[in-house]
Amino acid sequence: AWAAMQPANGEDGQKAAKPEKLTFRLRLRRQLDDVRTEFAVTGVVLVYMLLVLIDLVLYDTPECANTNVTLFNSTTNVTTYAIVGPVDDTSCSNTFDYVDLGFLILFDVEIAIRLYAYGIKYLYDWITIIDSTIIVVGTVLSVMVIQCVFTNSLGFLRIVRLIRLVRIFVVMNKVQKARAAYKRTKYLKLGSPVDRVMELLADMKQRLEEQEDKADVAWIMHLIASDKLYSIDLRSAGGGNLDTEMAAWLVGNMGMKKEAGEDAADVDEEGSRVSTRVSQGMSGWLGVSASDKSLARQESASISGAASQELMLYDELLERPGLVPHLAKIHSWDVDCFGFHEEAGNAGVVVALSYLLQDYGLVDKFRISKHRLLTFSRRICEGYVAENPYHNAVHALDVLLNTNYFLRQEALQALTTPLDRLAALLAAMIHDFQHPGLNNVFLQATKHELAVTYNDNSVLESHHVASAWKVLMEDDCNFLKGLSREQYLEVRDTVIQLVLGTDMKFHFEHYTKFKTKVTSETFQPGCEREDVKFLLSVAMHTGDIANPAKPQKICLQWTELVMEEFFRQGDLEAKLGMPISPFYDREKTSIAQCQMGFINVLVRPLYEEVTRLLGEPALTECLGALDANLKAWEAQGNDLLQQAKADAPAV
Repeated sequence: AWAAMQPANGEDGQKAAKPEKLTFRLRLRRQLDDVRTEFAVTGVVLVYMLLVLIDLVLYDTPECANTNVTLFNSTTNVTTYAIVGPVDDTSCSNTFDYVDLGFLILFDVEIAIRLYAYGIKYLYDWITIIDSTIIVVGTVLSVMVIQCVFTNSLGFLRIVRLIRLVRIFVVMNKVQKARAAYKRTKYLKLGSPVDRVMELLADMKQRLEEQEDKADVAWIMHLIASDKLYSIDLRSAGGGNLDTEMAAWLVGNMGMKKEAGEDAADVDEEGSRVSTRVSQGMSGWLGVSASDKSLARQESASISGAASQELMLYDELLERPGLVPHLAKIHSWDVDCFGFHEEAGNAGVVVALSYLLQDYGLVDKFRISKHRLLTFSRRICEGYVAENPYHNAVHALDVLLNTNYFLRQEALQALTTPLDRLAALLAAMIHDFQHPGLNNVFLQATKHELAVTYNDNSVLESHHVASAWKVLMEDDCNFLKGLSREQYLEVRDTVIQLVLGTDMKFHFEHYTKFKTKVTSETFQPGCEREDVKFLLSVAMHTGDIANPAKPQKICLQWTELVMEEFFRQGDLEAKLGMPISPFYDREKTSIAQCQMGFINVLVRPLYEEVTRLLGEPALTECLGALDANLKAWEAQGNDLLQQAKADAPAV
């Protein structure tokens, strides 16, 4: 593959040599990135720093400062600023000079190796530039010291001393980098063969000179990231001579997807589906007649008393003084969902969904019936089990607000349509509907009715979306009646994908796939619909496991609740004579160890990739809070939670 991409006039021998050279540089780069190499280099640097500190301390002692010696030999009666010990120990001075030079040469070799391995990009970091400059200058000065150049120059001696002082600060920076490398060893090394493939292709792309060759490699990377290596292009099936009916049958019955270009005519400028081939006879497919559609833009005067009460209650809630501050922060990462839910009369998710849909302008755009929306939201809110410590209506509100936060980031705004936002907010609201407070593994192990119903496949997630959709299909809850057939199908497909994507068994698969797509720059304006849906799925899953990335007070509230729900399942497992699940044993589990493991293995790697795509402010607000909480757990352990309880105001 490499040879095919080389210029035609190259020598065969040169073509054969390039892959070998590439492989060696990649191996060298990985070796340099290895934490053991970082530790070894840091160890050498620390030894050197210790020698420099000793040298500076001896320089500052009165005995040395008042002794008339030179730095380079034993000549007396010359006023100098000796860097080493007393006059009668010039051998120590000479020895230090040679040791100093040896260390500096070693550091020069390290710089040369890293330049070869990483290329010019190694010098993109200003700290690296300063460090390299000091090492090179220090080497030259050390040689001059040994060669006795400027032996009687006070200015020269001061320069030598200054260089060594600055070097100490650079060394401290290297130590800090080593500590960061050590922390990276605690994160699970998430990778797959596709990571290696993408890395090789990216490196190959950088070394190609012809734009056409670079475009070919970019296309290969995009194809790998799109998961379409084994997909059949509908346009090429049957030699490209398929008639319309056969093409429609393949799409409807064989699961084949139409290319983006084929759908373009059916999508308006904002991405909303426009139904151009549905007859008037299909207008009642969702329970709405043609005459009803003419009235869809306004609330019916004959709505039920319960619906009227919902409208009045919603308006009253919006005017509550205690809720106003929470609504003002509804788009912020640090919004307090506990306070929001309480001030909303324990119906935070009802208020939030309606408020957000109106804020996005989706109520008017899709002719959403407001009283049906509120009725549906109330039914969903009541369907969350209040007795669950964690999987309750407050968690639904939290994920809804987190999903909204991600939707409002510039990277997602550029890719999503109004219909995507409607689907994502709806999915976030229902994603744990009727959760029993037990996980999928338990339901499967106990042969629970839900596990049997859904064939042990994403049991809870399948139930959440199916049961919520049954509520939606009731006439007084169906706020989607104003959608066209294609809009409805698109919303339903997106909601299903997003809710099923919260199944933790898909976490590592989706993380690796997402990382590959980010590396290949898949998420660009105009990317395929499946990529947008996948991005939305990752965004909502990221919001679902956001507790450790919240401000510490909120983080610890969620920690206590989720651990209590874990422990309750553990108690039930013990009662049934089942093995207690890891971290579910109330008597033996260290909450701090559980949370640090959860962050290091699952949460932080995902947040690192998601915030890399989103940029600021998510990088600071989300990843910054996550790292702060991790440091707090590492420093205080289980005492962190106990201290939070002690500091909490008495109720």
